Amino acid sequence: MDFLNIVVLYVLGFTICLLLYLFADSNFLKRGPIGKLRKLSWKLLRHIVPWNWIEASLTQAHILLNSRNQVFRVLFGTMMVLGHIEFILDIVPMLYRFVPDENHVVIPIFLVFLNFYFYHKCCMEDPGIINAKTVDRYKNVYPYDGRMFKSGVTCVTCHLEKPARSKHCSICDRCVHRFDHHCIWTNNDVGGLNHGSFVLFLLSHIAIMVNGVRMASRSLYLYTQHYKLMQTSVMAPDGSMQSITLTVLFQNIEIL
Repeated sequence: MDFLNIVVLYVLGFTICLLLYLFADSNFLKRGPIGKLRKLSWKLLRHIVPWNWIEASLTQAHILLNSRNQVFRVLFGTMMVLGHIEFILDIVPMLYRFVPDENHVVIPIFLVFLNFYFYHKCCMEDPGIINAKTVDRYKNVYPYDGRMFKSGVTCVTCHLEKPARSKHCSICDRCVHRFDHHCIWTNNDVGGLNHGSFVLFLLSHIAIMVNGVRMASRSLYLYTQHYKLMQTSVMAPDGSMQSITLTVLFQNIEIL
């Protein structure tokens, strides 16, 4: 399979998964053709795979996604390291080959350390844990609106009065000030005290991806320009020679 088809399939698959996630509660996905197909697939799976295997897999998935563990921290670190190893082996040498007078490592290294710094802060910082010592302080941060947040309401788990805009995290088993969500990648809650670090972590991660796309695109452009690939010809399936196009170039990019 050529490179262009792989990219198209990847983008299409990602888009479909995103739409299924965003509209999972819609009637069309629950009772429409996709919902019927999902139910049929589930029935077929139960007939093919032993139920105890399915039950064990669902139990492990539930534990993995709904309990505090280090799996996703290790997974994140592994993906980051492997991705940058490939970047160093494939992209950086090509840039130094065609543009040797420029420094191509300072910005990527800076962005990586910046990203890991904010990631560490997201993992280790107090998100705003509410306990017997801090509950009075957080009760004075936001006023009760009398509708969503009412004064005197006690958390049934922590047995503490809930400050306005706080919520109990069932995964961490604690109430958190201005609770946003529990992040499985950081194995920590995102709340009022570490929300800024979490946003900076996301922004630095986006910066890494944007810079990676920029450097990879530049390396391919320099390679194409150096070897004058757009001025060459390619043999068509019928044996005739045709001028190369961007589509053909992307389809054969894996041989560069």
